Amino acid sequence: MVLFRSHLAIEFPDRIAALGDRYPQLRCVVATDPASFEDALAEVEILCAGPQPVEVLERAPRLKAHIVPFAGVDRAPLQWYTERGVVLASSHGNAASVAERALALLLAAAGRVVEFDNALRSGKWHRRNDPDRPFEYWRSLAGARVALYGTGAISRRLAELLRPLAAQIVGVRGNAAKGKPDWLDRLYSSIEPAFAAADAIVVTAPLTPATRGAIAYQALAASNRAVLVNVSRAELILERDLYRALRDGVLGAAGLDVWYRSPRPFSADCMPADEPFWELPNVVLSPHAASHSQAGKRGQLDDAIVAIEAFLTGAELPGRIDPTRGY
Repeated sequence: MVLFRSHLAIEFPDRIAALGDRYPQLRCVVATDPASFEDALAEVEILCAGPQPVEVLERAPRLKAHIVPFAGVDRAPLQWYTERGVVLASSHGNAASVAERALALLLAAAGRVVEFDNALRSGKWHRRNDPDRPFEYWRSLAGARVALYGTGAISRRLAELLRPLAAQIVGVRGNAAKGKPDWLDRLYSSIEPAFAAADAIVVTAPLTPATRGAIAYQALAASNRAVLVNVSRAELILERDLYRALRDGVLGAAGLDVWYRSPRPFSADCMPADEPFWELPNVVLSPHAASHSQAGKRGQLDDAIVAIEAFLTGAELPGRIDPTRGY
């Protein structure tokens, strides 16, 4: 039995129906509330849901595979999967949408789009009383050096989107010894050399024990007053260091889709950080919405279903997580 506990299964029921048609022997259950989810745990063999606490997983004695229908598994109890021999995988089907959003944030922050929009609403034209330099400039990314922290599906798609701007694209990942992907101009194994003189920085790496807090003030200061975009997890960058770098002009601007605080419950309102990023004119704020297009959400479910079918047929599982590394 495959148990779906996700809004994706409710939003795109045709995908679940098609899976059932391809595998008539497979029982597909969509849990629409906590009670129905709890009732199905005793029989589930393949779970398609977000990360669950150990006490919930323990109530699923027949579980063989857990497919998370999005990329981040930083909240999953990774050691449990190793101890129980349960396969864990995640979905990267939203990569194209997230890359598109990253580009939008990059262009908006570098182009001072939101800042200029807000000013003009009160009649301010961002012009100077200086005949030698009458205009305030925005920053072009044509020919820019763009550093990508993370070299997965999102960064690869973003690199494709940046190529028409003649950008020089460098990447950084810890296992650089595996070789440079052909879509990068250069690959680094550490952050500061990759960020050195960068005009733009885009963060797409997964949150793991090795990457948590990996980006600090010194690395940000090595850049060329870069425009920074984060579409991964906020905790990769030290909050105070990021705020200070933006406030003091060490960074030129930022487009931030991920945050240090999230609403609880999910539909509540709350400010997204302890530091007041929203007071800074050089920050474009986005409410963790990079994948929130119809194509992005449908892609997440489709990729999860591909993983389910791979598990059913004994094929290599796309998006399989190594619990020892966290991605």
